[in-house]
Amino acid sequence: MLRNLTVVVTGALLSYVFALAGSRLAWFLIIGNVEHSDNKDALVRLMIVQTFVVIPGIAIMVGVCVGLLVQRSRWWLGGVTFLPFTVYGFIRDHPAGAEVFLLFAYLALAIAAAFIVSRFKHVRQLS
Repeated sequence: MLRNLTVVVTGALLSYVFALAGSRLAWFLIIGNVEHSDNKDALVRLMIVQTFVVIPGIAIMVGVCVGLLVQRSRWWLGGVTFLPFTVYGFIRDHPAGAEVFLLFAYLALAIAAAFIVSRFKHVRQLS
């Protein structure tokens, strides 16, 4: 029980760390090393990359990490660890339409990644 709780809290924190790091990396690669940019095309590209590459990648990475660490039957904790990120998306942006679908798609990606990894990881047998 304590191990699963530790993994869930660590996974939730990892999702935020990965989000910040991924956003900064995308900002640096697309816009450059400039704090404030007026290049609106680059800002649109940044939002597209974050929506379709960075956040899905974060969901998959967090799901894989959780799937590797929890018991095989607790794969659903991959979605629980990504749930705070989803709730934050609802609170911060007040999403509508496609954004709601994307938030739940990210959550489903985290759950699917944890499920797949937990099914294919080898169970260690004590001899």
